[in-house]
Amino acid sequence: MGDKMTLIYIEDTNYLKKIIYLFKKSEISFTTNLNDNFDSILISELNNRTLNLVKKYYLNKRIIFWFHLEEIRFCYNYTKQNKSSLIYKNKLFEILNLCTDIVVSLPFFKNLFEKKLRKSIYVIPRINNKIFSIKTRGLCKKYNLAKNMKKILVIDYNYQYLEWIYSLASNYKKIEFIYIDYTPEFRLTNRKQQLLKNKPSNIKIETIFFEDIFLELLSLSDMVIYLSDLYDYNYLSSALLMKKIVFVKNFYAFESFLVNSKNCYIFDSSNELNKKVGKILNNRISNLSENGYELVKNNNISQIVYMLNQYFKK
Repeated sequence: MGDKMTLIYIEDTNYLKKIIYLFKKSEISFTTNLNDNFDSILISELNNRTLNLVKKYYLNKRIIFWFHLEEIRFCYNYTKQNKSSLIYKNKLFEILNLCTDIVVSLPFFKNLFEKKLRKSIYVIPRINNKIFSIKTRGLCKKYNLAKNMKKILVIDYNYQYLEWIYSLASNYKKIEFIYIDYTPEFRLTNRKQQLLKNKPSNIKIETIFFEDIFLELLSLSDMVIYLSDLYDYNYLSSALLMKKIVFVKNFYAFESFLVNSKNCYIFDSSNELNKKVGKILNNRISNLSENGYELVKNNNISQIVYMLNQYFKK
């Protein structure tokens, strides 16, 4: 890749390892030492240290904001108008305005920042989780699930839409719902704690799971209801990659990526979700699982390495 050197300045150690791995696979020269001679700087977090670094070098270095790591935090603050959110957004756009390039994971961020910043924004998707072959024999017994019932996997961070799923489970008693969440009870309201104690009999709540457990539960499921945001995006992409029928709660960051009735089914309310699930069960609307798979199938390491190479060649 020539003699160009990029300083990778990322404080999150786990994420830093992922970016270094991609740079090594791409054979792009990099350093993490501020004392080295570098031509560009890649940052991935908004804080005072990165802001000061950018202010120091933006006039004579190429500054790249790899925005993937910041996207969840941005979404948390994007629609809020409280003091802390306004301070965050002002500081963010201060640093973005000083950056040469911004790399995002989804079209929503590209469209938003191009309008606000009037500069080119580049989309490089998040890398899919690795999907491995799973033998489903014996899994129903392992997770105490009914063997001959259709199953819907529910992904809902902090049980935000618990009552929606209870309504759905009450309407479709011959469907088994596998509800995954990892929120401890002390963080839940008294009402949600009571709801969990009085759940419908066709809802199974799995509170302790790792990636292999999630993939096993996903492999058993016929459909997936995704009620989260970017926080659980890896679960969403895995569901699409495993060709599941996916229902997604409408979320602005998925605009121009997930398209209703094209690659998934998008809903805004409990009533709309009930109707769409019913239509799928009665074969009144199409199975879009192949279209969902096509959307994410190429977001593997080799493709991201290729895109990274193309990006640094320009």
